[in-house]
Amino acid sequence: MLPVVWLETALIDLAEITTYIADRNPAAAIKLNYRLQEDAELLGELPAIFRRGPVPGTRQFVSHPTTS
Repeated sequence: MLPVVWLETALIDLAEITTYIADRNPAAAIKLNYRLQEDAELLGELPAIFRRGPVPGTRQFVSHPTTS
């Protein structure tokens, strides 16, 4: 398993996004935060299933909401 490294700017963005959503729907904010972190961990576990990032040696993912 490869380590997933969160940039400081990414952590700030995640906090700002979830705070914005939490003001309107706290449960949705918690669910989104969990989903994004869970999906990011897959990058370390199965990096080959994600497309290459713009920076050499990186991968990208798009997180999709679940219907449950």
